[in-house]
Amino acid sequence: MATTKLEVKCIKRAGNVNAHEHITHIGGIHLNQKWEVSVPNAIARIEAGTHQFFVTQGFNTAEIGVVNMSNGTKYLRTIKDGTLTDNLLSLPECSI
Repeated sequence: MATTKLEVKCIKRAGNVNAHEHITHIGGIHLNQKWEVSVPNAIARIEAGTHQFFVTQGFNTAEIGVVNMSNGTKYLRTIKDGTLTDNLLSLPECSI
């Protein structure tokens, strides 16, 4: 099965908190259709290998990966050149 690659263009946060664990959804446009998935759903898709999500800023593209914290919590974070960065928080709020 082919992996679907989706560019993330926006995020939704829980309330007005700006910490990474409070991103609730990611979204974008694919084949002229708006899409939005919850963070747990995106994590499951990445771990299953069915989807790859990425962020493009300027000429730079960063893949989104899953970070496993020591307490078992998982969250999404961009990975550029093998280094964890935080490009998701710089995305605008989704209006999808």
